[in-house]
Amino acid sequence: MAYYAWAPIDYGAEKDEQGNIQSRKVIGLGEEVDQGKIEATDAEWAYFVNTGVVREQKYPSDIDPNSPNMESPNVVLARKARAQLEGATSQELGTFVSP
Repeated sequence: MAYYAWAPIDYGAEKDEQGNIQSRKVIGLGEEVDQGKIEATDAEWAYFVNTGVVREQKYPSDIDPNSPNMESPNVVLARKARAQLEGATSQELGTFVSP
């Protein structure tokens, strides 16, 4: 079963021989992730799943996480579901991101 990050996950750092941090280990929005990749304990992984940090559903590709006007992915998905129930076409659903 595949899981995807719905929030950035900072899971450590790359260090040099002296122990200085060279870079952070981060899973970005929408990246596929599993418990082993982030070295999470069973309790940590359960927390990520239960709180929605990781989900089986892919992160919506039409949301730009770098946008200053970024909406909640949950709001966008709910709006698309409502539009679909109201009869929107699949083409309209691909661009239906405003109320």
